[in-house]
Amino acid sequence: MILISRTSLNGALVAPPFPTGFIILGYQSAQDAAAFFAGHLTLLDEVEEWLEDHLPDRRSVAARHDFHGQLHVAIPDPADAVWFKLRWAAVILP
Repeated sequence: MILISRTSLNGALVAPPFPTGFIILGYQSAQDAAAFFAGHLTLLDEVEEWLEDHLPDRRSVAARHDFHGQLHVAIPDPADAVWFKLRWAAVILP
């Protein structure tokens, strides 16, 4: 996974190879918000770790915005995008 600014990620989504974009909200429950403010492992941390382990380097690109509790992810390969969606479908915005 490569971590970039949200502006750069938005530009990447409209450029070849036209990656699939996903948005994950980190504060989906009171426990998620409490974990963030307590400095504990959050949902966004878990997703980033999964990306590092399963879609390293240029296989995934992410932009994190802690203030809004969002993680924007772009995945160029359709097979990798399906794998990511299968794993994280419950937390991806529709």
